[in-house]
Amino acid sequence: MATIQSRTLINLEALYLEHYSSSNPEENVHEWLILGITADGRTFRPSDWAERLCGAIAEYNNGRLIYSDLAYPITRNGQIGIVVETLLRSENPAIYSFFMNFARDNRLKIISGREAHRSTNPSTAQIKAPLRLVV
Repeated sequence: MATIQSRTLINLEALYLEHYSSSNPEENVHEWLILGITADGRTFRPSDWAERLCGAIAEYNNGRLIYSDLAYPITRNGQIGIVVETLLRSENPAIYSFFMNFARDNRLKIISGREAHRSTNPSTAQIKAPLRLVV
């Protein structure tokens, strides 16, 4: 019994290392695109789901809603979606998990986005406020 358990643990460790090794292409991904298309190809409803979700961590400034640079709504090829920067995982793991679990629970299409850091123009960079989830 102990031999079977130790072999199983070794196999699980090998699978883990294989999946999370430095050769893992996901390691180079800097953003995820969550698209409003379900696994069966239907458009996700309500149509303002992306604004609602990103609005949870947005802030108001002079009467305008300002989305976070780490999660914001987009339209891609006519499809509504959200860009989730992987930096959000280290900045606020709970919010990152909230977005990714929402996508998985609703069977939304998740694809890898950019594989290079986005350059920021210092003159247009916003002052970063701490991320918080508004419930």
